Amino acid sequence: ELLAPFWFCGDSKQLVAASSLHKTKTELVIHQGQGFSVPPTIFAGLVSESGQKKSPILKAIIKKPLSVLQREKREAFQEAQARYEKDIASWDKCKSEERSSKFPEGKPKLPQQRLYYFTNATGEGILYQFQAHPDKALLALVDELVGLFASQNKYSGGRGSERQDILSAFDGAGATVLRAAGTKADIDGLLLSICGTIQPEVLKRLMRDCSDPDGQWARFLFVNQPLSAATLADDNGNGFDLSGRLLNYYRAIDQLPTREYRLSKEAFKRYQPVYNQLEQLRVSHPNPGMRAVYSKMEGYIGRLALNLHVLFELAAGKTLPTDEIPLSILERAIALAKFYIGQVKLIHANCAADLGEMAPHVAKVVE
Repeated sequence: ELLAPFWFCGDSKQLVAASSLHKTKTELVIHQGQGFSVPPTIFAGLVSESGQKKSPILKAIIKKPLSVLQREKREAFQEAQARYEKDIASWDKCKSEERSSKFPEGKPKLPQQRLYYFTNATGEGILYQFQAHPDKALLALVDELVGLFASQNKYSGGRGSERQDILSAFDGAGATVLRAAGTKADIDGLLLSICGTIQPEVLKRLMRDCSDPDGQWARFLFVNQPLSAATLADDNGNGFDLSGRLLNYYRAIDQLPTREYRLSKEAFKRYQPVYNQLEQLRVSHPNPGMRAVYSKMEGYIGRLALNLHVLFELAAGKTLPTDEIPLSILERAIALAKFYIGQVKLIHANCAADLGEMAPHVAKVVE
């Protein structure tokens, strides 16, 4: 238990996994009068060169514990599917006047499998999953983020809206899909978290001049992993495994009801000057890409605070977190926001060096 506070100090991978487990209507209301509220979901990317053990990190912190929950839902789905096949066969054999008594709830409905994460999907496939489970957020766990961006509108000949749909899912916007055959999906709100890895040079190529006109990159919390050599420990497989402990926390968040959180008075007073400073930077910074980052970080502080609060409350033994986020948690969220802004500045500095806008040795000083 003594380790718990250190686990939640800001690991973006753990935070993004936790963010995808809330109910879709869960939010932090920052300012009721201005209608300023944020959902819990997070987009995160780990930036490092090939061979830096990025995939094992995602596996240990996210995929391994969430796979347990996903396997449980898969087994439950298989059982529900078997019951459905028996019930629908009985329905077909029944005479119409017998159905109302034997099936008071109507015709048996085809069960839909609940997913906690996916590694590959089309835009419409994501929408259908949300329609089957509208109260659940979803996680895109992408080993290589470039694949997610490259596949956008792949199955629609470049004429689809998958890029825009993913950006809208960041804010919990609804979606209605119309096709010639009629309405394919109609969802009031959907929430998507994203976690993946990408190489620095690939990210530079995708970001181009870092102007970020639609704010896609500003939605991501990037962490630049420095080059470091791995070593084999002496325990030969007897080290501490976080998966079991993480599974307990993930399961607890998944079982929480829809919650509306708010900042304590002290936390809100601390947030006000930070918000005002970010607003000034949003309108004054010369780089449009950084302006987008400062704009998104206003709400990201709330998203980080919400997830940190829930994790700390669960670590303290509470089954239902309090709905008020204290100053201590907001301070951690602000510190994390500053860290992530610094990570983006490093990416922009490296892009500027490649474009000839910054001398290479100056970029190295920034790094």
